[in-house]
Amino acid sequence: MPAFTLQKAVAAMAVVGLSCGLPAGAADIRDRIVAVVNTEIIALSELEEEVAEITLEAHKRFRGAELDQRLRQIDFMGLNRMIERKLQLQIAKRRGIKISDEEVKDAVARLRRTGEAPNENDPRELGLIRDQLTTMRLVNQQVRSGLLASDEEVLRFYQQHKDRFMLPPEVRISQILIALNPGSELLAVREKAQQVFALLKKGERFEELVSAAHAARTRIREAAYQQLHRDTYRSEMAAGILARVPGELDALNEEVVVTACIGLGFTIERPRGRRIFAIELGSGALVDSLPGVPGGSSYVGSFDREEALEEETLDFFASGHPLVEGIFAHYEDSALGRVARFEIEIGQERGEGLVAVYKDGPVFEVVAVDSAGRTRPDWAAVIRRRPLGARPVTNEPVETSDWTGMVRRLGAQLDPARRPHALAAIVVRPLLSVLAAR
Repeated sequence: MPAFTLQKAVAAMAVVGLSCGLPAGAADIRDRIVAVVNTEIIALSELEEEVAEITLEAHKRFRGAELDQRLRQIDFMGLNRMIERKLQLQIAKRRGIKISDEEVKDAVARLRRTGEAPNENDPRELGLIRDQLTTMRLVNQQVRSGLLASDEEVLRFYQQHKDRFMLPPEVRISQILIALNPGSELLAVREKAQQVFALLKKGERFEELVSAAHAARTRIREAAYQQLHRDTYRSEMAAGILARVPGELDALNEEVVVTACIGLGFTIERPRGRRIFAIELGSGALVDSLPGVPGGSSYVGSFDREEALEEETLDFFASGHPLVEGIFAHYEDSALGRVARFEIEIGQERGEGLVAVYKDGPVFEVVAVDSAGRTRPDWAAVIRRRPLGARPVTNEPVETSDWTGMVRRLGAQLDPARRPHALAAIVVRPLLSVLAAR
């Protein structure tokens, strides 16, 4: 019997009738036949259900003529899939392939272990699983039966090609690594490689050259290791090293990271401890991921160095931690927060102005200018102070309503040779304590 070919079966057994209608009363008047596969029909409603998810995605991404073209392609490909599936199921039925209820239950259990959640009470979903198992078994029978060789065929091949199995064992080495170490000159390394190649052409033994190159590299590595560890760490160094860490660093990390996580919509919980946080990039997050932190990641850790050391199961949220570095990189690379407008309580007078933040490596400088164009170091000092008492501008009328004009006018007074890292238009209001005293 000739081998089954799916393309031939499709051509011979599927009759597509995109314009055929159902007989009266056979189905909903809005439904129609889109294909007939032997004695089985494929209705328009079935096709729409098959392609529903990808059709919805197309409506989100495309418009106009391009959307129409995409929808036609989606319908065409979806219909082909359904025809092929029905053909396979029909052939499986003729061959007596059946899937038991126990096999369906086992498949559901395997799907659950992989994180999927099939509905065991939905007959349609169980039917789809049964159909998938049926087509898989058909493919296994059809394809693997043509690939497996019998013992007689294996023996016959061996008898005919004994010479292939009687070669002595050998190892082929095709590369010698000549590393370009830090500080090495590329030209010198290239010359070394050319020398090795010339020796090989003269008939030098390959394995001896490999050993010589490996020995040279080992000597270089040992010398570098000795130089690196010339002044090794000693316990008495601990106090001096920790003294270089700013005392407020942990608290500053906590303030910045937690505030950023709240702004990004991450799930944050305080399970226990002084500074222990459970942070997750859940479904409510405003970003899909952070640099180095995929969506769905979750961490439990502390911003307190001592607390993190006491309990090894806790992460230490500090520089180098994926979440901390991901948040820093996200705000460093994006324009979020680079332009703002807020109000703050300073001193005894009302006012408006412009604040520019300049960044030079790890150093930040704040420059504040009031609406009269005067530099206000007192405002800049308060803005640099933690915690920053900024809040959104209230509905209370302010003296300057033309924010755009004020920002442009004051921005022209900033140093043109420097590029601000961030700008903010501000409203300054008197301190509440001063107003109360009045």
